[in-house]
Amino acid sequence: MARKTLKERIDESLLEKQEAEKRYNLLLSQFNEQEEKAKNRRIAERGKVIESAIPEVAALTKQQFGTFIEKVLLTPHTRRILAELNAEGEAPTTPTGGDNKPQNGNNTAPKPTEAAAQANLAPTQKPTGAAHSGGGSGNGNGGNVTKPTS
Repeated sequence: MARKTLKERIDESLLEKQEAEKRYNLLLSQFNEQEEKAKNRRIAERGKVIESAIPEVAALTKQQFGTFIEKVLLTPHTRRILAELNAEGEAPTTPTGGDNKPQNGNNTAPKPTEAAAQANLAPTQKPTGAAHSGGGSGNGNGGNVTKPTS
């Protein structure tokens, strides 16, 4: 058996490197696609929870919904609640991919009544800051969202 020349071994090595890069890029692409699907699923699930707790948000435009979310969620009170949940291990601080089950072993989303109860924990004082300078949500009740009675 003839021994390969240095040039032939270099060419083979280069070919192996290119094939490995292709495999790597394919796996990376599959991973990114999987992460994107998990993110989209998570966003859809959370959107469903919001709409089931506060059905009126379904009628809002994208811009109105964004403003609503900013005014409701960007408050010191909400940040304290989120920090408490993160400290308890109820919600991950960063997405982990996979099946996105909560870390406490409970694989169910909060029930709409629980989400509504949490949403009704409004702060007793008005939030401060540039993002909240308009005051309230424009519904005349000081920014508090109330569920319609059925």
